[in-house]
Amino acid sequence: MHIYIQSAGVQGKGYHWQHCELPSAPDNQIPPIDIENWHRGLCEEDAIFALSAGYSQDGWSVEFRNLRLKGISDFRGREIILTIIFSQLASEKEVRALALAYLDLELQSEVSNVSGKIKYRGRYCPELCDAYRGTADGNYQYDFNAAKQWAENAIAQYSPMLQNTAPNHKWEGQINPSDDKALECLKHQIKTYSLQNKKGLSILWAQVYANTKLAADSVLTYTREKSSYLQSPTPHDEEKSPVQQLALKLYEEAKKHKSIPAQHFRNQRFVIIGALTLVLISIIIALCTGEKKEEGPVEPHLTQPAPTPPTPKGLASPIIDTPNGGYSTKGAPLGQGKSKNPSSGSGSSPIEQQTPATPNTVVKPNKIGNQALVKKTPTETELPGTHPYPERFIP
Repeated sequence: MHIYIQSAGVQGKGYHWQHCELPSAPDNQIPPIDIENWHRGLCEEDAIFALSAGYSQDGWSVEFRNLRLKGISDFRGREIILTIIFSQLASEKEVRALALAYLDLELQSEVSNVSGKIKYRGRYCPELCDAYRGTADGNYQYDFNAAKQWAENAIAQYSPMLQNTAPNHKWEGQINPSDDKALECLKHQIKTYSLQNKKGLSILWAQVYANTKLAADSVLTYTREKSSYLQSPTPHDEEKSPVQQLALKLYEEAKKHKSIPAQHFRNQRFVIIGALTLVLISIIIALCTGEKKEEGPVEPHLTQPAPTPPTPKGLASPIIDTPNGGYSTKGAPLGQGKSKNPSSGSGSSPIEQQTPATPNTVVKPNKIGNQALVKKTPTETELPGTHPYPERFIP
């Protein structure tokens, strides 16, 4: 077992790491980088809950941060605190045993003179406190053998309580130290379920702040309000008991309520962008279609005359001039006749007819309704005082 401690002397000296690999003599070696990072994950103000544990350097370790050294103060009268790490433990069961021992440590408290409420100061362990000795030069010494003996006794006491059930959830919570029911629930979790995070941080209990996004088996923080906790499922969630199913349902509901606003605005943004895209595409299609209609060639079109009267106002039934000089209302071969008006000048406009012999000759109506063959020049568009129909060219 390796033990690391950090504390201050009675003259304010210290707060550097001391290390001991029993039965060797102490040295000033610092903890491995992973354990040091877990230590920094806790705050200097953490005292009520201040524990981290995990697997690193081919072994398990657990840290108790900011234990109170009852009755030991520096030259300014400030109570000295102690941080201790038990490293190179044999199994995760030893970690859980020490975590249970930590929860059973005395939680020092006092009643506030202002509010009258209980004020918690931190945890106190007599054996670990008595291992501290101030020196005449203002520094300190620590009895690593006494600390090792306490840890071995705690492991022997709590290990028989531990089961080895593989968990299918991550335990997250906020604990009020005066809530005995919540504390018993936390202890039950530690006793029942083994630590599955074989690499890295497994337990993080903090007073001020704890990053719940860490892949740890147990994460909790301190609260003055009512205790609350969630059991978030792990990826390997198979058969669940009714209690686990209820916890999973509550967890999913909590996640849903937290994510609704962001999801709502995200969906609303996508809908608006999609609608604007559709409108833009519609406008582009409409413009392309309109350009094709305006620029495309006008195809020849023949209008068949109505076989029977009445004739719509402003139009006259075409009369085909036959080779015999007579008139016929039936269809004749193209190019063998010319349009004539059988009426005596009713003012209506006749249907235009064109022969292949004179491709630029069209029939233009005049004001009195008579027809005349007019040679249209290339620059001419319409005759004054008339309302011509569109020209029709017969190929």
